[in-house]
Amino acid sequence: MTICILHEFPLGVDPNDATPKSNAAAEKALEFDPTLARPHAVLGANHMQRDWDLSGSEAESRKALEHLHAKACELAIAQ
Repeated sequence: MTICILHEFPLGVDPNDATPKSNAAAEKALEFDPTLARPHAVLGANHMQRDWDLSGSEAESRKALEHLHAKACELAIAQ
């Protein structure tokens, strides 16, 4: 859901409306599973593109990469 909302920006959706919705959806997803990479990536992108919050963007992007790396290691070990 967060990705759908994020990708609506170029389709004429007001970023002032869509950004809070995508942030809320990402936060909700992280409540269920804080190890998901994609919600962290969405938050990182929103911090960068909308808020110009470079440190917040970097922090969320790092979390996304850490969780992606961990998931890749889990998959490699499982095989």
